[in-house]
Amino acid sequence: SMILIISLIIAIASSLLISIKHLDPLLLGEDYARSLGINTGLVRLFVGIIAGSSAAITVTYVGVIGFIGFASPHIARMLVKSGKSSVILPFACIIGGLLAILTNLFIRIVFQGSSVPVTAITSLFGAPLLIYMVSRMRGEYAWA
Repeated sequence: SMILIISLIIAIASSLLISIKHLDPLLLGEDYARSLGINTGLVRLFVGIIAGSSAAITVTYVGVIGFIGFASPHIARMLVKSGKSSVILPFACIIGGLLAILTNLFIRIVFQGSSVPVTAITSLFGAPLLIYMVSRMRGEYAWA
């Protein structure tokens, strides 16, 4: 079971590293990415499949920890202060792991002897973080 998980993680990480050079131009818009010869539809499909697969694997083996997956890239972007996907992605992975470990540690210290799910605590802190980030981005995007 652990060999399967490690194999899947390596496959997904390798796929992300292969596609990462196509993600930065997409941040500047589809027209710009197309002008560089990038097939934006194919890149979006590929990244969507990788993201969906990694989410499915994570939920299968770990459980629903969606707020960690939501928060870690935004926290990484704030800390690193870079717009490059190749810089943000590794930091987002590290921060996501740290958030999961720290949440588990918090539960073990504060709720000794009881069984509090990690998702309860991540949702407790993740919901206000989501509201804060959406309110902060309101002026940056026309659709918000």
